[in-house]
Amino acid sequence: MKGIKLVLFDVDDTLYDFERNWQLTVESVFQSHPLTSGYEQKRICSLFNRYSEMHWSKTVCGELTFQQYRRLRLQETLEQFGETLLDEAFDSFTQAFIETSLSQMQADVKVRAVLQRITEQYAVGIITNGANDTAREKLARLGLSEFFPLNTVIVSSDVGVGKPDPAIFDLTLKQIGYRAEETVFVGDSWSADIVGALNAGLHAIWFNPKGVEPLTTHEPLAIIKHLSELEHVLKDESQKNNKN
Repeated sequence: MKGIKLVLFDVDDTLYDFERNWQLTVESVFQSHPLTSGYEQKRICSLFNRYSEMHWSKTVCGELTFQQYRRLRLQETLEQFGETLLDEAFDSFTQAFIETSLSQMQADVKVRAVLQRITEQYAVGIITNGANDTAREKLARLGLSEFFPLNTVIVSSDVGVGKPDPAIFDLTLKQIGYRAEETVFVGDSWSADIVGALNAGLHAIWFNPKGVEPLTTHEPLAIIKHLSELEHVLKDESQKNNKN
């Protein structure tokens, strides 16, 4: 790896624990919102999770807008109980869901410390598959906005394409102003982040805290279980290049 200058990050389950946030948000909103509080909670939450996962790929590739995705997963959940989703109820539920999710996000001093040290030596940026009405607010709630100027935060719903499509990596590099060979992507998703980045010509570091097995034969630069390991990987590679 020669001359890494730019480090790009995923957000969900990389810079914060999205899985835990999602679970807490679903449980809290479904129990408290009038639209869903009257149903058996385990079943309705399970159905919502199923439809959320089922329609996610259509959203990432641009087949569904994020707002269409939000409505479809809730609508199909309620249909299992013989209910119809009205516009006013959808708007109220969606607002509650977004506010609850964001309210649970807190700054992680360890993540901030890692980014502080990395930004002293490298340019950084974000590529996230997500909604443009929450992506940047997430960074603010996590106390990370100062590290990522607006032009370095690329959101799939803004550009109409998401990871692992090489197009989102290409347009990110053009916007921020770096080449693929001098860029490394850090993310938790093997298919979206690692395979996507490598197929686009970038280097990749797999954030894999749970120790799951890779799904393909792609070879990332490194596998880390804690973000604190990232700076050591970058330092080691820099030292190797200096010897060449």
